[in-house]
Amino acid sequence: MSVSQILNLSVIDFGEEECIPGHSYGPDVRSYYLIHYVHSGEGILDVDQRIWKVHEGQSFLIYPGETAVYQADTKHPWHYVWIGYMGNASTALTETTAFSRTQRVLSVSQPEEAYQTLSQMHNDIKRLQLGELASLGSLFRFLSLLSAMPGDNVVLNLTQYEKAVHFMQENFFRPISVQEIASSVNLS
Repeated sequence: MSVSQILNLSVIDFGEEECIPGHSYGPDVRSYYLIHYVHSGEGILDVDQRIWKVHEGQSFLIYPGETAVYQADTKHPWHYVWIGYMGNASTALTETTAFSRTQRVLSVSQPEEAYQTLSQMHNDIKRLQLGELASLGSLFRFLSLLSAMPGDNVVLNLTQYEKAVHFMQENFFRPISVQEIASSVNLS
């Protein structure tokens, strides 16, 4: 049994491109999740005629089944890296990020690490040195770098209740107090 069968998740698309000014892709509809990370430059994302401006250090998400077009800026075209993934677990995985259908663009907490993670995966796959477990590891690592930055106006995915439950599950083997649980979710 393969890793993708066990996890019900597969990396199915990847790449990197330094676009020429005004370069456009789409309209296209995909059957998988697709995330682009903009290493430099800027451009626009148009999903079902809703437009987002995207610049260096940000990522954008295209959901399966959506009509999307994206275009490099004519003066500062973008250089981006992308990763596509699918499987029954892909929706749940995507929901662990701050992406949503209204929040398509996120700033990356560690831009250089994000770029290195995706470009190293791309290079390793081109040289056939990376298996599916490692490609999923790169996907997980990249998604962990997506975070809410000041001004992004992103709602956290976990409620304080869910965080408290997680703390209790992680510490069930030892006696814990109500104060410790409250403190773990920044409550008194």
